[in-house]
Amino acid sequence: MELQKPNRVAEPEAFKPDQSSNDKVIELSKQSVENGNGNHMKRHKQREEKQNKARKIYRILMDNFYLFDDGRFHLINKKNIEKYSVFDTNQISYYTEEKHQFTAVKRAVNQAEGFIEDADNLIQIEMKRFKETSKHFNEVGFDPTGKRNIINTFPKQFNTVYVGDEKEPEEFHFPKTKHFLLDILCSGDEELYGYLMKYIAHALQKPEEKPKVMLIFKSIEEGTGKGTFGELLQLIFGKIAYPVKNPKSIFKYGDILMRTYWLIFDEFNSLIDPESQDHLKHLITEPIISGRKIYGAEVPIHSVHRLIATTNTDKMTKTSKTSRRFVFFNVNPIQRDATEYFTELRQAWEDGELNELVGYLTALDIGDFVPYSDKCRPKNAELDEQKTKTFEGLDKLLFHMADTGKIPRFTIDDKGKENVDEVFYPIDGTHLAGKLIQKILTSHLTKQYHVYDNDKHWDFKTVKQFLETVGIKYRRITVRKITVRGYDFPDFLTFRDLVKKYLGLSDKYDWTISYEELLEEIQDGFCQKVTPK
Repeated sequence: MELQKPNRVAEPEAFKPDQSSNDKVIELSKQSVENGNGNHMKRHKQREEKQNKARKIYRILMDNFYLFDDGRFHLINKKNIEKYSVFDTNQISYYTEEKHQFTAVKRAVNQAEGFIEDADNLIQIEMKRFKETSKHFNEVGFDPTGKRNIINTFPKQFNTVYVGDEKEPEEFHFPKTKHFLLDILCSGDEELYGYLMKYIAHALQKPEEKPKVMLIFKSIEEGTGKGTFGELLQLIFGKIAYPVKNPKSIFKYGDILMRTYWLIFDEFNSLIDPESQDHLKHLITEPIISGRKIYGAEVPIHSVHRLIATTNTDKMTKTSKTSRRFVFFNVNPIQRDATEYFTELRQAWEDGELNELVGYLTALDIGDFVPYSDKCRPKNAELDEQKTKTFEGLDKLLFHMADTGKIPRFTIDDKGKENVDEVFYPIDGTHLAGKLIQKILTSHLTKQYHVYDNDKHWDFKTVKQFLETVGIKYRRITVRKITVRGYDFPDFLTFRDLVKKYLGLSDKYDWTISYEELLEEIQDGFCQKVTPK
């Protein structure tokens, strides 16, 4: 029986994957990798965009806000600080509450960048970083030196700076401006003109030094050009040259003082009251002055102010015998109401003279210039005139005696009526009995010379010490066995020199009556001649 071979199962053919399936697997794998990388790149790109947005917001914070720290954090808008140099302090925006800070920053961001997605969250984060990393200030002030850690209202540069090649001072030309400054403001006085130019140059070259001198421009007539000088200063220094309309508000509140450099007073005669005089003295001379912020406490103010004033009155301010605080300018009225002259002057500034003037002031050598020193400060006749108009009490009496050569004498007639007459000064010097001197210094003198304060009386020692300052010396003499006390008067010319020195008048002061004219009056007998007793 023939065995039959078992049917063998056919071996399966080797697995041959379908090519199209293989391609799909590879494609799916690639897509998976690409999707993973794509998501990563997308996240990276989103992160970069977010960081860029954050950097922009932080830059906006840095460019637009100061961080003010007085125990609490405040944001101050830098644009408001620019306004602060012109307007009142209530124009400054102090953002204290967080919601107000957020609103201010968001407004600045929208103005700079427009709409930013998710800006609110980024602003909160960057505000926190800004408070942690930016510079903190605790004072808003005025510092031309730039050395103090304050929010500085002083501009980085003056309104006008010289543009051109470096030159020596004499190479600059500004003929119309020089004519105005020399021939009009200084009335042709070269010494006064030199001081004025160095005074302005001092403000440009040494803004951190206080001059301690105020310039006063006087003319009885209006329209002579006094105010035009203020315009020139504003062109050079910009908004920090501040025209003062209400002087007493300057002294009462310190806000204006904190944001100004030049103070230009108009109608200076309004400052004569004693309280204003005291404030003015401190403002001219003191490096630290006090001022009260509006609705705030009194604060110290670092002062490097320059002050000028214009006036149409003869008596501007009380000027002491030893005062160094004022330099007076008697303005020449020759161009009064000359519209064409001042129009041409302003046009010359626009045509380049302003640039030349600033170049000259910048190049001018002021190395040894100290505005308030006796060596530099001019002693002109105008200063002497102001002093003589403000003398009081015995100073006024001494000046009258030296100026006129006469001694006032008060008498009372039989009816009790007061009379005033005069006796000539003893020209060649003589001994006068104390009785005459006591009559001169009697209580009746209070009405004319205000010698006494309230019930204060001059005793012998006080009279003696006072008169000795001008060479009138006490001496006892014996006449017919009677001792008489009296005073030795120096000769008149010596007396005048002593009074001039005592009252702080310059050597150039021109007395009302000359010595020769006084001799003629004595000869003609216009008033009683005093004789030794």
